[in-house]
Amino acid sequence: MKKSVTESLEEGRRLCTEGDRDSALRVLGHALQKEPLNKELIGAIIEAESPLTDPDHIVRPDQNVDIDTYARLKIAQKKIADLARFVELKYLYIDVSNYCNYKCHHCRTWVPDAGKFHIPLEDIEAVLIKVGQGLESIERITGRSIDKSEIMVQPQGYGEPLMYPHFEQTLKLINDYGFAVKLNTNGSLLSGRRADLLAEANIKDINVSIDASSPEMYAKFRKGGDLRVVTENLEAFIARFKGKAQRPTFAVSFCNAPLNSPELHDFCRQWAHKVDRVFIQRFRDYTKDKDTSRDDEIEQIGMERHFCNRLPGYLTIKSNGDAISCVCGTLNVGNIFTQSFEDVFLSGKRLQTFHCQETGKYDDIDACRDCRKWYEQSYKSNTGLLDIDGTDYLVVKSFSSTTILNQHGHSINKDFDRISMDDPDFAPPPL
Repeated sequence: MKKSVTESLEEGRRLCTEGDRDSALRVLGHALQKEPLNKELIGAIIEAESPLTDPDHIVRPDQNVDIDTYARLKIAQKKIADLARFVELKYLYIDVSNYCNYKCHHCRTWVPDAGKFHIPLEDIEAVLIKVGQGLESIERITGRSIDKSEIMVQPQGYGEPLMYPHFEQTLKLINDYGFAVKLNTNGSLLSGRRADLLAEANIKDINVSIDASSPEMYAKFRKGGDLRVVTENLEAFIARFKGKAQRPTFAVSFCNAPLNSPELHDFCRQWAHKVDRVFIQRFRDYTKDKDTSRDDEIEQIGMERHFCNRLPGYLTIKSNGDAISCVCGTLNVGNIFTQSFEDVFLSGKRLQTFHCQETGKYDDIDACRDCRKWYEQSYKSNTGLLDIDGTDYLVVKSFSSTTILNQHGHSINKDFDRISMDDPDFAPPPL
């Protein structure tokens, strides 16, 4: 029979009085997952605190520390093996708009005009303020330095971010609150004032989705676009940073579908020497009712399930404020508009997910139980070398992507295995 929160509180206090502080914290911690804002539980947890074995991991609370956040982190310290992985934030995605000027062959995000939106600018600022304040609180409590300028904020959503009417103000807000910018765009609007703004911002990474090497294929695959315009825009934007010490990582991507796969090799030759990263991802046919091919592939390769690397470091804020804490898009951990960042990022649901992932209890997590995306970014092979027109490039392959890395003249380990674009498994096959 499950205990009520009141019963757990009484039991926790009794155990603490008897000197069994670890059991008290365990009981109170379970109760706190049910009622994460219960002040009595939080106070009891602080009272039950046992001496820390690693004082540098979590400091004791003082007048400058939020007690709720301290209690959450204290529970996390006891329940999670890798606390640093739990509290680290690398990427913050904000759904700013779902407007797009393309209708791409491989995109499932087209929506009727009635369903289109632009998020209010004040909502973006509210998110950045809450995240910044929350990170400062976590930094004070854990003693771990958090450099916000290394955290990349991506104003995206299911659309073209450069169409967002408040794009200029959004860039300014991201930089004013100390964060960096990450952008994924079709490149069609990467010119003029927008390009000027991006060049002046603290932009760390920009990816342009292209998917073709010929104008004819581009027109078929990325309906509404002009390859000549995109190529000119990207090359001009890259040229802005020539000779500068600080510049973003430039990337182009290719979605490997049956329609455009004949142009993959030419695409790699066209862009490998111009950008830092050529990203080749597998195509999924979203018209299928259920995708079972990944189950077959997992069974074929015999891979054992492991901690999902699509979980740590990510947070997506939807237009309604819902906070999604995994790249797969299934782990909803709260709402940033009605809760604090700490309530969301250190929530009992997110904590329990990390704990179950660490202990192999995947079926105990609703968001993870039937998910098959965990294996996709697992490395399929060691780094290899690819010769393109007499130049060696590093290649890293996972089960869902192949990435070609341009080393810009740096020395490359020649002991890596040689890879050919003619190899059957050079690029992930379509699903």
